[in-house]
Amino acid sequence: MDYNYYKNRDNDQPERPEQGPWQDSRPYEAPYDARPGTGSYNWRGRPFYQYGAGGDWQGNGGANRYQWNFAEYDQAVTRKKSRKNRGLVVFAVSLLCVLSLGLLSITGYSIVKSLSEGDTVAQLPSEAVVDRSVPQASPGGEVTIHIAEKPKVEEPPIVPGERMTIPQVARMVLPSVVGIVNYQSGQIFEPFTEGSGIIISQDGYIITNQHVIQNAEAIVVVFSDGTETEAALVGEDARTDLAVIKVDRNDLTPAVLGNSDDLEVGETVIAIGNPGGTDLAGSVTRGIISALNRVVKTPYYSTKYIQTDAAINPGNSGGALCNEFGQVIGINSAKIVAEGYEGISFAIPITEAIPIVEDLIAHGRVIGRVMLGITGEPVSEVIARNRNVPAGVQIISITSEELIRKGAMRGDIITHIDDIRVLDLNDVRTIVESHEAGDVVKLTLYRQTRANANNHTFEIKVALLADTGE
Repeated sequence: MDYNYYKNRDNDQPERPEQGPWQDSRPYEAPYDARPGTGSYNWRGRPFYQYGAGGDWQGNGGANRYQWNFAEYDQAVTRKKSRKNRGLVVFAVSLLCVLSLGLLSITGYSIVKSLSEGDTVAQLPSEAVVDRSVPQASPGGEVTIHIAEKPKVEEPPIVPGERMTIPQVARMVLPSVVGIVNYQSGQIFEPFTEGSGIIISQDGYIITNQHVIQNAEAIVVVFSDGTETEAALVGEDARTDLAVIKVDRNDLTPAVLGNSDDLEVGETVIAIGNPGGTDLAGSVTRGIISALNRVVKTPYYSTKYIQTDAAINPGNSGGALCNEFGQVIGINSAKIVAEGYEGISFAIPITEAIPIVEDLIAHGRVIGRVMLGITGEPVSEVIARNRNVPAGVQIISITSEELIRKGAMRGDIITHIDDIRVLDLNDVRTIVESHEAGDVVKLTLYRQTRANANNHTFEIKVALLADTGE
């Protein structure tokens, strides 16, 4: 939303005619994005708004407040006191000279008297340097330092369906996690980004994040044994940040995929990947499930994520999030890196990813998915009451040409779709995904203008578009 709109209105600044009061002047940004050279999402929340030096509470009224002019005051007073001050200075200097001469005379008399009486004048030692060095010990003798043997604790055997120790999970999953190196023009000898991937088939299919391989001109896969193989891109989907690549091998160890719908908050999870790139390949961290079904908004698609406090760093993107049974239940994707945040990371649930991965392998793109052709953000009930507008989803940008032709504008608030109330992006997604591409839906839009008399609600009908993830 445009936080500056209301501030400008109070200061009688003109409104931008083509934008509504709820419209953000900045280009829409996802809460996280891929930074070149990192291979990992970096969460970017909204900036904290602070009053600056030019804020109303600091700057307004400054020109009207009376201030003392000390320069003029000094000029007026100096004329009256100039003669008196000069006399005081002369008297003080004279007194100081007399006292100094008296002190020197007394000191000289004392020294002459001591010499005439034969007294010995005290002398300082010729060397007044104190030895402050650390005492030195003479080396000698033989010392044997004993290293205790690690106690041999019998590790429970791996039983299908039974919990494993973390070392057992690591040994089981590590061969299925690879490093992915993205090479692009301009950086021929250095990787543009580095990330991680998960082997899902013996014949070379690997899943990763779309931002790890985005715009790659060459993709190299680094396996857990250090060998490298060039990979081909099978398909990518920017909406869900998923991609599939393939290597020409038939001897790979695929990961065991679990059911992320069965996860519980507080359950132990293990993250495996390459934080910082292949130099730290095969790093293992442990955490818990902090939350489930955590909705993270992107410009195009709202996905439900697994939130965990397992350490995930740049380069972990596309790596495995495992449960205690050695099953991959998530694809590490993002974390919050803003100041003041720690231990908030996100993974794509494997059950959400599988349908996308299957489409990418079969068709090279996602099929059967529809979209309305907008990006948006929710207007909650609290904010709606405060701003005297209806709750709904505010349009941030429009990609559907038909929507533009029918009169929809950036800043409009969608309150209903097919007469069904919508309050957030999940509501929009649920209604839209119940249709197919080409189906016509009715949108109820609210538009607010500067003159409240012109606020109005209107309806338009548009056809849904095929969402291919491009």
